[in-house]
Amino acid sequence: MNIGIKKIVFILSGIIIFIVIIVLVIAGIVAQRGADLSLEYNLHEPDVPVVQQQQKSTESVTDTFVPLPLTEEEKAEREIERFVASFIERFGTFSNQNEFSHLESLKMFTSDQFYLWARQNTESSAAGIADPALYYGISTKSLDVFTKSDDELTRVYTVVTQRQESRGANSNSRLYSQEVEVELVKKKDVWLVNGVFWQNEES
Repeated sequence: MNIGIKKIVFILSGIIIFIVIIVLVIAGIVAQRGADLSLEYNLHEPDVPVVQQQQKSTESVTDTFVPLPLTEEEKAEREIERFVASFIERFGTFSNQNEFSHLESLKMFTSDQFYLWARQNTESSAAGIADPALYYGISTKSLDVFTKSDDELTRVYTVVTQRQESRGANSNSRLYSQEVEVELVKKKDVWLVNGVFWQNEES
């Protein structure tokens, strides 16, 4: 009886040991398989998190950039520059067919001294045209404005312009660049044009 029980215990122990060994072997295979997959994934995908982080960092810098608003003084200066550019375009665009009437529309923006000078200069230019019946005209476009000098009562600006001179038929024309200095004077808190000085032409 004792011998039979010992045999049964021996057999059960062997079966249990065999099962434990199989379980350990299977667990080892599974663990190795998981490690291989993890290594393979890391080898193929090393830079994705870095790229995403760099993109987020770039987007963050772009989103946070906000230009500083202009001060009231800067806004006033920009307004004067636009006025000077517009004045030169209108003053520098004329023809003998409209009898240089552009001066009358600009009179309110000029000092009395400048208006009288402009009238005399215009009349002299008109008299210098050989044939008054022949069309003569100039169109002017302001390209840029620079502040040359600035104080409380006087300012001088340099305006870069592109001009087109036409004589007779429209096909008989020439295009050239020309800078002009514009002097402003302040009278009763209003800036008025007090001088226009055309510089040498540049072809």
